Amino acid sequence: MENSCDKTAIYLIACLEAWGVDLNVDKRIAGHNIGQYKGRAFLWPQGLTAEIVNPYNFDKLKTTLPITDLLIVDRLIGIDELVGISGHVNRCGTNFLIGQTPYQDNPYFPDSSNIYQKSPKLKNITVHTVGPKRFKQVFKDGQPIISEGLALIAMVAYYVGLGIKAVGIPPNKKNLFNINEIL
Repeated sequence: MENSCDKTAIYLIACLEAWGVDLNVDKRIAGHNIGQYKGRAFLWPQGLTAEIVNPYNFDKLKTTLPITDLLIVDRLIGIDELVGISGHVNRCGTNFLIGQTPYQDNPYFPDSSNIYQKSPKLKNITVHTVGPKRFKQVFKDGQPIISEGLALIAMVAYYVGLGIKAVGIPPNKKNLFNINEIL
């Protein structure tokens, strides 16, 4: 019997150098690189833009690979351990669904109140996504936990029907965790 984890792809928001992982690009689909690591499909965008992260491209990824779920991995400022993410506040100043909805039979304004599946094995938190440019700025202690790009990806993936789990890793961590432990 097929395990639901078999149809879960790992989505890395930051470039590969940020993770310290040597992944070969096996193929490119819809503006995304696809590779394998520890027996699992990994995706990462060729750029964090609306031209790449949009319903059409995510629907193509969903059907071509085929996948049912994404485990989105984002870098976070304000933590020092791996955490689950159960919500986000989009402070990027944009949303990659703007001008892209309705798509197929999906609604014009999607409900985004419960898009994340909580991790039973990790502490779950809400993050503030600021985008890649602002993420590189220095943030002070006591501010909310800052995410690089989660809100931008999660909204589009959820909109096309992918199940969403998300985890955050401190930006100084240069290795990926054991993915199978949290799927």
